[in-house]
Amino acid sequence: MFRLFPVLAFSLFLLLVCLASAAAASCARCDALGLISSFTFSGQSWRLAGAVELCERDREICRGALSKQVEATDRLLEQLQGVNLAVNRAISSLSDKQNYGQEEFWTVPGNGKGDCEDYALEKRRILIEQGIPAGALQIIELRLIKTGEGHAVLGVSTDRGLYILDNLVDSLQTVFSNRNYNFLAIQSPERFDAFMAVNGVRM
Repeated sequence: MFRLFPVLAFSLFLLLVCLASAAAASCARCDALGLISSFTFSGQSWRLAGAVELCERDREICRGALSKQVEATDRLLEQLQGVNLAVNRAISSLSDKQNYGQEEFWTVPGNGKGDCEDYALEKRRILIEQGIPAGALQIIELRLIKTGEGHAVLGVSTDRGLYILDNLVDSLQTVFSNRNYNFLAIQSPERFDAFMAVNGVRM
């Protein structure tokens, strides 16, 4: 779940890469679709409450980074798949309310429990430690179509598209390979707590 803080629209240059066409992990290197031609942006920028509060507690994790994309080699895709599966198995899903007594609390989980943003933050931490540049990693805010519940995943920008690591799905996905979500916003690499809103696009 997540809460949005609306702010005045400000200029953010978000280098968005091509999106891979629908594919499962077994065909994760399929041709990509252009993001700019696939999505339109609302012109609004948002600051997410959980991200803002995390930045107040930990300035290091919130340092901005230049937009980057990594080469989608077989080795990289295996790495992403491994991290996604390992974290999904290591963390038990638990709401922030149950875990911390707060409606929204972003953190790298230290007790083996967390919600969707916590899974994404842990995957981000591990990938950075493994040498993936922070500028290639963006948290993506979604909404489940069936329930309307907010959700978050970690996006990885590559030269062959945007791949997502999702705590609800163990396999590596492309943006269009899971049609259970509405795509809401992408995190800016330059500012950790800033998200660019996207006009409603069904994944």
